[in-house]
Amino acid sequence: NAANVGAVVFRLRYDPQVLAFVPPVIEGPFMGSDGAVTVFLAGEVPGAPEITVASSRAGATAGIGGSGTLAVFEFATVATGTCGFAFSSAAVKDPQARYLPAVFHTYSVRVE
Repeated sequence: NAANVGAVVFRLRYDPQVLAFVPPVIEGPFMGSDGAVTVFLAGEVPGAPEITVASSRAGATAGIGGSGTLAVFEFATVATGTCGFAFSSAAVKDPQARYLPAVFHTYSVRVE
């Protein structure tokens, strides 16, 4: 149910004792689903179990709405256990770089 989204930025934190990130992060189709040109940057934070993602609509005067996949991550199992995925420094902005209300949920997975 997104409306007028021009950019999304966040850090995704995970437990490296349970999962290992397998680069690269793949851009999902959401931000450019109406044909707009997008800019997508993603990478590991050196020395931390975090991945930084920034996705925006380049030069678009209107934001995108609806729902869809923003990014796809791949992880390999390291050990059994529960791994949480937590977001930090997360923000959604309109095309004029004004903050939009958004909620980023923490999730966990059980690796067996």
